[in-house]
Amino acid sequence: MDAVHGNEQKSKRYWQRVWEYFNKYKPESDCNRNQASLMNRWSTIQLATNKFCGYFDQIERLNQSGLTEKDKVRDAKKVYKELHKSSFPFEHCWNELRYCPKWMEDSQSKKQKTKSGATPSGSNPSTPESENIEDDSGGLERPIGRKAAKERARKSKSKLSQ
Repeated sequence: MDAVHGNEQKSKRYWQRVWEYFNKYKPESDCNRNQASLMNRWSTIQLATNKFCGYFDQIERLNQSGLTEKDKVRDAKKVYKELHKSSFPFEHCWNELRYCPKWMEDSQSKKQKTKSGATPSGSNPSTPESENIEDDSGGLERPIGRKAAKERARKSKSKLSQ
């Protein structure tokens, strides 16, 4: 998603843009896909990757000493294979997605739900103009959304008129 088009677009228009991008940058040997097939492919990738991400997080939460990142990935693959009777086919997708801010935000919110007494914003309160999407280690800031900005402006107008 980019700042020009935002997240307020219809699903049909979003997948139209994805299809245009795909056709512009696809390899010559790749098959032709329509919007519905791209949407289906993404949902397949997303579902499997979310499950793998959950297994990987479970293994990380065990906090076993002496395990490297490779060992944890190997163990998560084993769990995936045991439960789904097939190997995890989207490791390359997971490697691309796992450090994206939106994916990390989703993962962090799931981790906070498991902690008892954890607040959604963590220990640092967020500034009024942005949301902190990482804990103390990163400091990536996410700008306030359009709806939130409009709501804030509407509330400030109503307070001024009273």
